[in-house]
Amino acid sequence: MLKLSFFAIILLLGIDCHAQKKKNTIDFKGYKILTLSNFNTLVDTCTSILETKKFSDISDSDNINIIKCSNTIFYSHVIIANDTIAFLHGKRRFEGGRYARFDSAIDVNNAYYDREMSKKYKWAMSSGLGLYFEKLKIQAGGRVERRDVFKVLNEEEIRFLLALQCLQCSLFF
Repeated sequence: MLKLSFFAIILLLGIDCHAQKKKNTIDFKGYKILTLSNFNTLVDTCTSILETKKFSDISDSDNINIIKCSNTIFYSHVIIANDTIAFLHGKRRFEGGRYARFDSAIDVNNAYYDREMSKKYKWAMSSGLGLYFEKLKIQAGGRVERRDVFKVLNEEEIRFLLALQCLQCSLFF
């Protein structure tokens, strides 16, 4: 019980009470949190966009989601904690099926997509050797930060965080 209470207090300190809630997402320590089912839907949507739209028809928000999904899938074998990257041994969390199809859509369009992104958006080489797109405020590849990936949790973990967020807000108001 003491461990659970300590864990709850730590989480309370990390949840932004005034975080904007959109489409079943919450902000937690800079991460945009999604349920696995919402992430899967987003991956499918991004795959469809890559396979069917011309680059000029892809919106800024779609480009952000494509980059975030790509970073999340690629770095699913990595833990980002306290701005330090730790690589886990073994298989990536998001592998095969829809994720392979998304990776394939990125790979098929990768040279074209990267070239068009660098034409459309002002970019800089980041310290982690990725491309940072200033207008979008996102980094593609390299040493990603929390804002550049989604944190994918199961439904129970999301409910727990939302309950803690509500509790925190009620304590301060």
